[in-house]
Amino acid sequence: MLEIFNIPYTGAGLNALHFAMINSLVRELQRNGFPVPRAFFINPSDTAFSLPPDMFFPVIVKPNLGDSSFGITQKSVANSVEELTNAILEIREKIG
Repeated sequence: MLEIFNIPYTGAGLNALHFAMINSLVRELQRNGFPVPRAFFINPSDTAFSLPPDMFFPVIVKPNLGDSSFGITQKSVANSVEELTNAILEIREKIG
């Protein structure tokens, strides 16, 4: 709406926000040398997971789809495998 009415604002523009929501595009940027946060994907059907070797705590758990902080709560910050597992279970219960 702000862009439509030419109202100045801070933060990323519409196109940047759109592309940031498409995680596969973000990972392609990473492969081409752009700095992006480390991440890994857990399929909804997965019952087990392994942390990638370059991943370290704390981590933030969020749904794969959704804009910015959608699905993030205080429990989304995990400092251990146990907290990570609990955060994943909570997202699956609340969001799917």
